[in-house]
Amino acid sequence: VDGIILASTSLSSQLSEECTVAGIPVVLFNRTTEKNAASSVTTRNREGGRLLADFLVAGGHKSFGYISGLENSSTNRDRLAGFRDGLKAAGIDKIDIRTGNYNRADAEAATRELLSLKKRPQAIFVANDHMAVAVMDVARYEFCLSIPRDLSIVGYDDVGAARWPSYEITSVTQPIVPMVEATVDILMDQIASGEVEHQH
Repeated sequence: VDGIILASTSLSSQLSEECTVAGIPVVLFNRTTEKNAASSVTTRNREGGRLLADFLVAGGHKSFGYISGLENSSTNRDRLAGFRDGLKAAGIDKIDIRTGNYNRADAEAATRELLSLKKRPQAIFVANDHMAVAVMDVARYEFCLSIPRDLSIVGYDDVGAARWPSYEITSVTQPIVPMVEATVDILMDQIASGEVEHQH
């Protein structure tokens, strides 16, 4: 292939390193790698996590949960770090964390654990909206909770289901079109020039 856009958080960063060694340009979409092994296009996930913390604190919540995506993914790490930053600024150190792995079944299991705690969180930040939909379903239909009266849930990405009237999830919107354009521009430039100069 002439170039690769790597969008999956579950594929290892080692793949991008192997491609770079082979001279194949790689651009990471909506993720980064700790090693500077490939170009990347992402938004300020840490800032997004902090904005959600500020929003929930302003709503008067005192206890918090977080349902993570893949724990070692850059998007998950950054979103959680920003959420921690925002809560710390409000004097809150405790977050009950469970892992959802960016899939529905794991997100449902994580929700059951959080909502079964003796002192369940008043608000839950879910690392993406696909999982947040699952979290809302479990909260409503298994625990008979009213959202947002009994429990607040916020997500990330602002995907289609998040906007459906049956969910209407408060979510951080990512500028997908500019992100896609930047990703393709970087990749095409690297293919055309024959030089892999990393851009972020």
